[in-house]
Amino acid sequence: TVDFAVQPGNSNVVLLGSEETVGNRPAIYRSVDGGVQWTAVYTLARPWGRNGGYALAFDPQATDRVYAVTGSSSPATATENDVLRSEDAGLSWTVVLTSSGAHPGLDIVEVAGDSTVYVAGRDWWQGLGSGGLVYRSIDQGDSWTSVYTAGSNIIGLAIDPQRAATLYIIDDANRLFKSTDAGDNWTNIYTATHTLKALAHDTSVSGHLYLGTDGPTVLASSDGGQTWSELTDWAGSVAPEMSSLVVDLSLIHI
Repeated sequence: TVDFAVQPGNSNVVLLGSEETVGNRPAIYRSVDGGVQWTAVYTLARPWGRNGGYALAFDPQATDRVYAVTGSSSPATATENDVLRSEDAGLSWTVVLTSSGAHPGLDIVEVAGDSTVYVAGRDWWQGLGSGGLVYRSIDQGDSWTSVYTAGSNIIGLAIDPQRAATLYIIDDANRLFKSTDAGDNWTNIYTATHTLKALAHDTSVSGHLYLGTDGPTVLASSDGGQTWSELTDWAGSVAPEMSSLVVDLSLIHI
């Protein structure tokens, strides 16, 4: 399993992205009973390598619309990454963007509250730190604009749920960047002393951010990333190799 997404407003519909499953190719699976039974709804036509997979994100404003990006390709040859769109909650898929020559390439997708779609990735084809990129679409994936290119690989992207044009990215140089104009301009607002592993934004409170590091440490900010404090109640429960963070609104306190 690489990623999964639950349809907003209907927790019975779950999509799961996997690697090396059907015919030794990555696939998207779909469940309509909350994960009890699964059906493969998309499988790549071309072969992929051991790191293939999908990231998934539903559109919060049009909940039958969902996006997926293919993960990495064969470690031996540079191939292509596809961005996919479904208008029927994952039953059928259309390729809306292809990015060539990247490894693992596009492996992040997020949808803002105004239905703007962002896909991001990293290019390890030339080695660690060789480059990162962000694409944006304001027309449901029909056209795309490159809004960020840099020498460090992007490993996380989060969008402010109350301000659709405010987004954040972290890179493998342990930096946090912020944009307040939908990605047209970026500012480095924080550089961590630990290796950054994960980024999350509170889904209900503007400017509440979390950073996961290899400490293992989780940092919290309530002012849009300007100041940070370490959360101290983990009690050794977080593994050093964390790769993602999720905010549980029923439990979180700042």
